[in-house]
Amino acid sequence: MNCYIRIVNGAPSEHPIVKLNMSQAFPDMDLDNLPPEFAKFIRIEAPLLGVYEKNQTVAYELVEGMAGTYTDVFYSEPMTAEEITTKQDAVKAEWAISGFASWTFNEAICDYDAPVAMPEDGGPYYWIEDTTSWDTMPFPRVPSEETP
Repeated sequence: MNCYIRIVNGAPSEHPIVKLNMSQAFPDMDLDNLPPEFAKFIRIEAPLLGVYEKNQTVAYELVEGMAGTYTDVFYSEPMTAEEITTKQDAVKAEWAISGFASWTFNEAICDYDAPVAMPEDGGPYYWIEDTTSWDTMPFPRVPSEETP
């Protein structure tokens, strides 16, 4: 998506403007030859926060090696040790209510792992705690016109 951003006192100002809006707002502007108060802008999708990250923010910064072009740069904060413990305790409390006894807590992902990995053949599976194994998910029967 082609975007532009206003430059005030040498820094990006306001929010990026998509090309269609830019050409409607400034019909006489040559978008391939921008005046100094505008710059090209590359929109970047926000990354997902890590399991122990919080408070994602975005700043508009110059793209290295692309003079006069700006982009989104995302920042986040790591959780404190106390926040990590609180999050883990909440996940464990919820699991105690509706989870499986055979699964183990994985601190790296703040979630539980089955003792046996689910098959990766793309099929739908469900966990059977009594046998600690995966079974294929039965597909619902579609009634035919002949079925009474």
